Amino acid sequence: MSPVYIMEPKTLYEIYGDRPYTIFPCGLWQLNGKEALITYGAADYMAGIGLLNIDELKGLLDKGLIG
Repeated sequence: MSPVYIMEPKTLYEIYGDRPYTIFPCGLWQLNGKEALITYGAADYMAGIGLLNIDELKGLLDKGLIG
C-alpha cells in the first residue's frame, strides 16, 4: 500500500467519460533499468500511456510498508 495515490485522474479525458474519475492500469513494459511505460484506461473513454521512473515508484511503495 502506498501513502498516496500512484495514479489519479487529473486531465479532462480521465475525469469525463462513461466512468468519470476512473483510471485503471492495463500493462507495464520496462524500457531499461530506470524507466517503464504503463498503459491505462481513462474513464472508459480513452487509453493513455505514461512514463514511470522505477526508482521513484519503489521509493513511494517503500514508504507504505508496515512493519
